[in-house]
Amino acid sequence: MNQFLLLSQTFILPSSLSQIANNLNIPLYNISTTSAKFYSTVAYLPVLLSEDPNAFKYCSGNLEIPGIGSVTKSSIPRSWLDDSPSNYVLQDYLLPNARALPQVTGVFLNTFDWFEPETIASLDDGRVTSSLPLVFPVGPVGNYNLGEDNQCSWLDEQPAESVVYVNFGTREPISAQQLREIGEGLEICGYKFLWVLKEELLELFGNTVLVEMEKKGKIMKPGDYEAAIMDHPAIGLFVNQCEWDSVMNAAWSGVPMMAWPQHGDQKLNAEVVEKAGLGR
Repeated sequence: MNQFLLLSQTFILPSSLSQIANNLNIPLYNISTTSAKFYSTVAYLPVLLSEDPNAFKYCSGNLEIPGIGSVTKSSIPRSWLDDSPSNYVLQDYLLPNARALPQVTGVFLNTFDWFEPETIASLDDGRVTSSLPLVFPVGPVGNYNLGEDNQCSWLDEQPAESVVYVNFGTREPISAQQLREIGEGLEICGYKFLWVLKEELLELFGNTVLVEMEKKGKIMKPGDYEAAIMDHPAIGLFVNQCEWDSVMNAAWSGVPMMAWPQHGDQKLNAEVVEKAGLGR
């Protein structure tokens, strides 16, 4: 007899898939793409809100997550708070999916035991909540393809651990003024740098500034090669908003991070990075 399983590749499963798996009588596994700490926080939401439905309406202090500890108000995603216009993310997506987690056979986490030992142990021991499925740390998971259009030849010319790698992705809401200040910081920091930046943002700096910046570093367009660049021996520091895939790439390559978390899971991810000793 043929055997099948259903995989859900999101940081938490769509609740509708559990019903499909039940109807087909096949196991359902979730692939979590965030930190174990943020996954645990989301998984605890049904318990938290059943005990205090106004937990995010009058949130004046820390949230206590069993086995995880305190989650400060500043680390709680802004979209979770009741006065946020995007509060529907919590109510219509995260909470229903968290309630469906007990119906999942297991969860593959893109992390590893050494990086989040206490959190993974808490999930294994049922301290977060006893109804959660088994977790399987399988990280780091990355893509190590540099491709033809890359700056590898420039990196090959640089001394070991001498280059600051800056990559905030393509969707991060960073203002024009913030980008200019990042550029000024890179120009005066005294280190060579590799900055990933969309081509349409280059006009913020002007030709004169770009020429001066090119004397000290390289600006490259976004591409699917972050993990491969991180693994290059010339990279000595990674500046990022703590998007979890990027954190795992840095951990795999042993590159220290300077975190600038913005929203969503990034502040909790930054706490994991600092506790693991990878950066701050």
